[in-house]
Formats: sequence, structure tokens, C-alpha cells
Amino acid sequence: MTEHGTAFWDSAFVPAVFFSSAVAAGAGGLSLMLPLGSYLTGEVVPEEDPGYMTILLTASVISGALWLVWLQFVGHFGSTEVSRALDLVNGPYRSLAWGWWFTLGVLFPIALLAIPALRQISLLRRVASVSAVIGSFAVRFTILDIGQAVPKSGAGYYQYQMPWEMFGDLILDWVYLIGWIALLWLLLPYRDRVTRTSPTPVYGKKS
Repeated sequence: MTEHGTAFWDSAFVPAVFFSSAVAAGAGGLSLMLPLGSYLTGEVVPEEDPGYMTILLTASVISGALWLVWLQFVGHFGSTEVSRALDLVNGPYRSLAWGWWFTLGVLFPIALLAIPALRQISLLRRVASVSAVIGSFAVRFTILDIGQAVPKSGAGYYQYQMPWEMFGDLILDWVYLIGWIALLWLLLPYRDRVTRTSPTPVYGKKS
């Protein structure tokens, strides 16, 4: 017998949605890191689409489709515990699930990248990348919070509030991440890059 609430986490769709949204966020994150890499290495990053946007678009379509199929599946074949969780998706957590995750994190990047004219604009590619990263975090908060919001007693549900200690852990995670990036910058030779200068022209002798 599964515990109330955690049945929402037991679905095989969860790792599939997590993986596909992580691929989209990873591609978006790489595209956002390109200017920093250009600065550290002194290399000039081309303005054309390097291929990350194709990965982001494909992964966003897959994660969005998996999300819709998952909700349809649990709506028709899910247990009572999963049905309670589904009520939360369309109820108190509607803005997080359908706003921050599905609209901003899935539909918005797809709309920007599926239209060739918009995809050629560098700024819009950056906006799509940021949206994918935000959506990847939003879907994880959605699934985590909804699973916690259905109590083990099975007596309805409540509005789950994330403990302040967890917010502190998230802040520490970001501090660690920035610290590791700074440490790698100090250890790797990127900081010793030489500023490029224009090559000295060579003039041949007149024949």
C-alpha cells in the first residue's frame, strides 16, 4: 500500500519529465554561458544558432507532451491518492503548474524558437533560454510541493508551505555553485588570457 501523497511521485512519467526538462534547461544554460566563455577564453562566439536551440526546442516539446499525457493518464487510471494530487495541479497550484512551468517554461520557448523569423533574433534566443531554465525549476517545485501537500492521513489536502530551512539550503547551493565556478576560473588558465591584437600586415615586394 502506497503512502498518501507520495503516489504522485511514483509515476514513471516523473523521471521522463525531469530528464526532458533538464535537457531543455541545460541547452538554454549553455547558450547563456557562451558570452561568459567568450570573455574567459577570448574566443569570438558566432551569432548564428550553434545548435543548442534545436535541442531546447525538441526537449521542450517532449517534456510538454509528456506532462499532458501524464495528467491525462492519471486522470483516467490513477488511484485515489493520485486523483487528490491532480486536483491540486488544477487547484491551489494552478499558477505554478500551468503558469510558471507549462506556459512560461514550455509554451513560451516553443513559440519563440518554432518560428524561424523569431529564432534568428539573438535576444529572443536568450529569453527562450531563461524561460526554459525557470520552467525546469518550476516543474520540480510543482511535483515536490504537490506530493507534500497531500498528507499521509488521506484527509483531503492542504496548502504546502516550504520550510525556510529549505530556502536556506537553496541559497547555499547557489553559493557553492558560484564558488566552484570561481575556483575553476582561478585554477584554469582562462584568467591569463592574452588580449588579441590585430595582426601586423605583411607587404610583399613589388615585382
